[in-house]
Amino acid sequence: MPTMTVYFDKPFWVAVLEHHDGAGCVRAVRHVFGSEPTDPELYEFLLRHGVELLRRAESATPVAGDDAAEALGADRQHRRAEARVARRERREAESAERYAQRRAKARAKHRGH
Repeated sequence: MPTMTVYFDKPFWVAVLEHHDGAGCVRAVRHVFGSEPTDPELYEFLLRHGVELLRRAESATPVAGDDAAEALGADRQHRRAEARVARRERREAESAERYAQRRAKARAKHRGH
């Protein structure tokens, strides 16, 4: 049964969704809100992103009780590494596109009238 806890972790409000399975393992996902979410905003958030949070929790590394915080940190590091790789690939693609545009513009200039 999943449990969601919202707490203030300076300077942000944080929600932690914990999924406890029958074997005593806990899988957890953390979401950072900016300002304090109201009850209607939490309800709307769960309607829009609840399934995604549950999927992330189910795919997270299972830990036994007290190790949940460490697992959240490892999960966050994994997501950061994936984001870093995606950013690098996107930056390289944009750079290649700009280079191709410069070359096309240079060829057009030398083509004549």
